[in-house]
Amino acid sequence: MFAYRSKLMFSLLRHTLIATALLLSGSAFAQPVAGGGCTAGAHTFCVLSTADAGTGSLRQAITDSNAAGGVNTIGFDIPTNPLNPTPQTITLAGQLPAINANGNLSSLTIDGYSQPGSVMNTNAPDQGGLTTKLMIEIAGNNVVEVFSYKCCTAPFITLTFQGLNLHDFTEGIVGQGFTIPPKAQLNVYGCFIGTNIGGTAVAEGPGSVGIDVSFDNAQIGGPQPWQRNLLSGNSEGVTGGAPDATIVIEGNLIGTDISGTRAITNSTTSSRGALALTATEPALRVGCTSVGPNPTCGTAASRNVISGNSGYGMVLARFFGGPYPVVDAQIKGNYIGTDWSGTKPLPNGNIADPYAECPFNCGGIQIHGGGSGSGPALIIGGFAPGEANLIANNNGPGIWANGADSYPPIAASFDNQGNAVHNNVVTDIAFFVTPTVFTGNGWIPNDPGDADTGANNQQNYPVIQSAHVSGGQLTVTYSVDSTTTNSTYPLRIDFYVDIDEGSGEFLVSDTYTSASAQQMRTVTLSLPADVQSPVGFVATATTADHYTSEFSPSYVFDRIFADRFEGH
Repeated sequence: MFAYRSKLMFSLLRHTLIATALLLSGSAFAQPVAGGGCTAGAHTFCVLSTADAGTGSLRQAITDSNAAGGVNTIGFDIPTNPLNPTPQTITLAGQLPAINANGNLSSLTIDGYSQPGSVMNTNAPDQGGLTTKLMIEIAGNNVVEVFSYKCCTAPFITLTFQGLNLHDFTEGIVGQGFTIPPKAQLNVYGCFIGTNIGGTAVAEGPGSVGIDVSFDNAQIGGPQPWQRNLLSGNSEGVTGGAPDATIVIEGNLIGTDISGTRAITNSTTSSRGALALTATEPALRVGCTSVGPNPTCGTAASRNVISGNSGYGMVLARFFGGPYPVVDAQIKGNYIGTDWSGTKPLPNGNIADPYAECPFNCGGIQIHGGGSGSGPALIIGGFAPGEANLIANNNGPGIWANGADSYPPIAASFDNQGNAVHNNVVTDIAFFVTPTVFTGNGWIPNDPGDADTGANNQQNYPVIQSAHVSGGQLTVTYSVDSTTTNSTYPLRIDFYVDIDEGSGEFLVSDTYTSASAQQMRTVTLSLPADVQSPVGFVATATTADHYTSEFSPSYVFDRIFADRFEGH
């Protein structure tokens, strides 16, 4: 028994180290060759026909790969006019064989980019939409799962899907379920899942769940332009997650068309999101990373645009029924509710969609409580360059801590760090109490001493008594009515440029110690060098255990601010 437990512990450690190394390294991704065709070999299997079955079919290629085992590639070389290649459609008559059915694979790449005429995207997220031109369309014909991996006794394997258009399915790509540790690394690069092959509209037979990573590790998109996916027209774009899995989602368009300017809605219900993930993995990342040898937060390379969806852009929940805390998640550098440029509204929460249930059950990010115990708060954003998210224009709250029903409300808590959260319907930051709370400006009023409980303990926001700017410095007098019993001190007070009584650019932070508790504090803080007399500002208070308040009412100056804040 001791030997068995030792082997199990070693296996858990090994897979966790592999997963964490992938997350932190920025990954040295090898760029494929587009349009190169396929040359058959001992471990290379070529799809030469659009037929559902038989020699040269995709179905046969998967069967042959399963039989061969080892490190395999499935490429495409379906005949087409070499001077004017046209997309090739494989219409499935039934579910494809499960990958690794024989348990002897160590790696499989299904490479749609190999089909002649394929073109990989060259745009980074801050350069516009996608320039991808796909040539392999797999019409699921309402099959349950297109690509699935169900083998739970085989060694850990790597499965890569790239350059494919998938639609008309219950689930497009599915990992193995309910087996810990993860048994596969799922990589999805340069795919259009749920749309037509041009990425311009929802497919005639759209998908239900685009990618269900289930209990496996996953890398969805990446920091290189060719890796960016379009995940739109599904019910959820990506779902799943296990308490020891690594999930990285970066560089994708989720809920938009190929241009990143129009909606192709992922029609989520009120309890789900275009990204519906359990935020309990040791290494969940949505957007950029600021850690490891290859951080990406200094550029827009890893930015996801999560916009145009009918419910929430993102729902992050604790692991079902378990005591698992939110650990080490990174939600950084994303645009949620805007187009690719961040300057035009493309809201989550389609008020015309009956699934959306706006404004109370749609919006930007929902953190959903669950499990037992309080657990640490989920950190959203960050203060270093590129870490903040833009969460704006949604037809519901920007960030909603939903600790309703039978879940411990404190399990839905979060720390709002540096994010621009503004122009969202009802309120920008919301704590669930009852729907009747969402009235007027959406604030829950401060209570004496901050004795109320719930998500984020309904932390009281700062009350600003006076403020002025002179010589690049902000002098402000404020207080936070929260006892040392009801809040964990010291409090971090964050000041932001005011945009419609929400936050624009982050300005500066102050520390409100227990010695100042419930007292007025006057402090002079140096503003960033390029700030010129902001018109007004708002503030939040965050406890030492990372529970952030709503925004304070804005304090307005009779001044003009710098151009860097215009157009948010």
